[in-house]
Amino acid sequence: EDQDIEVRNSTVRTLLAICPEGNQAAISALITKVKNSPRDVQALASEVLGVVAKPGDVKVIKGFALILQTSDDARVRRNAAIGLGKMGLQSNDPSKPNKYAEVCVEALCAALGCTL
Repeated sequence: EDQDIEVRNSTVRTLLAICPEGNQAAISALITKVKNSPRDVQALASEVLGVVAKPGDVKVIKGFALILQTSDDARVRRNAAIGLGKMGLQSNDPSKPNKYAEVCVEALCAALGCTL
């Protein structure tokens, strides 16, 4: 068990170091892990997903919004909230606004029990 945890943590560190932002293969694999794994793996996968995905990635935004509403694990929900924050970031270029920022804000507000 301890060796499995150490291997997972090492794998996460390596993935974060080498995976290019927006890598769709990694994103799809991570979404699957968040949906279908034990809680500790869900927490790690949601953390990595928030780092690997690019702002505005619709598939990831929808996944994080769902996790925030349905997960009973605080670590997974925390990572989803942080990930939604990144997904909703605005570009430094005003001519390229993140059109999904509003969706991210709504999902975060819903998690707090408020509506816009």
